[in-house]
Amino acid sequence: MFQSMMFSGYSPWWLGIGVFCAAVLFALFGLVRAGRIVCAVSLVTDCVLLLVMTSTLPCLSCLVVALLLALSYAGFHAAKTGYGERKAKFSWLLVAWGLLFLLSLGGSVHALNAPWALVSAEGEDHGAVFFSPTCSACLKMLDSFPDAERKSFSFYPVAETERDFTLIHEMTILMQDNPDLSLTDALKQAGYASELSLGARSSFSALLLQFRLWKNRARVMSANGGILPFMSLNGFPGILVAPARDEKKAVTDHTDYFLPSELSIESRCSRSDGRSCKN
Repeated sequence: MFQSMMFSGYSPWWLGIGVFCAAVLFALFGLVRAGRIVCAVSLVTDCVLLLVMTSTLPCLSCLVVALLLALSYAGFHAAKTGYGERKAKFSWLLVAWGLLFLLSLGGSVHALNAPWALVSAEGEDHGAVFFSPTCSACLKMLDSFPDAERKSFSFYPVAETERDFTLIHEMTILMQDNPDLSLTDALKQAGYASELSLGARSSFSALLLQFRLWKNRARVMSANGGILPFMSLNGFPGILVAPARDEKKAVTDHTDYFLPSELSIESRCSRSDGRSCKN
């Protein structure tokens, strides 16, 4: 994300290379005070960049460089500048940098933690569909999903109730035993499953599934507050467009497109008991 940032046509990475080269030269010639000043100014600048990353998107390569910069400053900070000078033992700058670094590192781990798909797209991935097995709007969307586009989308289950978890657990087992089983057929067969016992609910596979469903739920809640069904598109897939019908069959050099009326994706979910899927 930060690759497009330029200063007079030069990337900030060149500035970082210059800082490290200067730090190496200062260390070789024993210029501790100069090295400490250069690394301190660079570390303050890095704190600003870390603060930006905590509010936008973390960068793993940037964090590696930031760690090397902090270690360089710590080395100059702890070194003696002259005979008899006491070594510095504490730095508020390192403390502030460390807090921002931990926040950015946590954001990087979170960004790498992708949601779990029950059915992954085959070939080019046109988008993601998040659904709940007990959501009437979700079921309507899955039934009306065009078969030609179904294989180019990934489907992510979301458990909002204990019944949802039971159905998803059963769907996972059915689709593992029969890889050719479609999502809608697996959902219909899973409807006959009984509630899981305490032992089955506490098994490793069930706990792993719960963790995966938490990731899917977090993705939906961060995107739109938890409203299902939720669809995330990559580009402009063919599911949204269809050639316009020309009754006169006129020959033209272009094709007009319109949104197909047969594709109806509701923005809210209503259950059979009248409750909304939004938490």
